[in-house]
Amino acid sequence: MGDDLTEEALKKRAIVLAQKFVAQGATLIDVGGESTRPHAAAVSIEQELARVIPVITALREVLAKEVIISIDTYKAQVARQALQVGANMINDIWALRHDAEMAALVAEKEIPVVLMANMRGYQKRAIMSDIVRFLSASIDQALVAGIAMGAQSSSIQVSASARPPKKFLRYSIVLLNCVC
Repeated sequence: MGDDLTEEALKKRAIVLAQKFVAQGATLIDVGGESTRPHAAAVSIEQELARVIPVITALREVLAKEVIISIDTYKAQVARQALQVGANMINDIWALRHDAEMAALVAEKEIPVVLMANMRGYQKRAIMSDIVRFLSASIDQALVAGIAMGAQSSSIQVSASARPPKKFLRYSIVLLNCVC
């Protein structure tokens, strides 16, 4: 997250960027404290909280109430604290499959959630042989889990982005063809 910058400098940068995006028409700001790039190291709950909570708190103070602040995390403990300080949406790259408490949190708080298909830990060759089937099954599982825990289906949004590496560009094209 920028070893050469302090957490305070990163927070200030995030606030300035968010204000710029809103001035340009953005209505949703997604705040995350852990990289989701392939092979990126996971961070502890404590590290993630230290990164996102001050940013979300500051953003809620300076942005209009209408601006949605999304917490980009797959950890229920991080999401819960982010919601307490002003986030009003969860963006879960594991689509409720990584942390068993996340679906219950979404249902309890009755907030919108974005479910993403995540390829971490999967054999890429197996996935890429039928990317559409993989994404459909992945999202179906997440929807069933979310609804089973009491989340309202109307509050669940789905992202079919599998974030494949650049060398898998052809699979992104396959996805686009299926959507169009």
